[in-house]
Amino acid sequence: MSASSTVHAMAGYHFYRAYWTLDACLDEGHSLGYSYKCQYGTGNDGKKKWFLYLWY
Repeated sequence: MSASSTVHAMAGYHFYRAYWTLDACLDEGHSLGYSYKCQYGTGNDGKKKWFLYLWY
């Protein structure tokens, strides 16, 4: 690779933040202006929550 080469990350969903409610996740995703998805799952603390992922 030359010094002028640039490495680009692949486009895809990237974790942004976790929320207790679906509405909070959807509101934040909508307000940020990105394509997004909210996915329900278990956090590192063992508690169920909504995870916001942004597409970029």
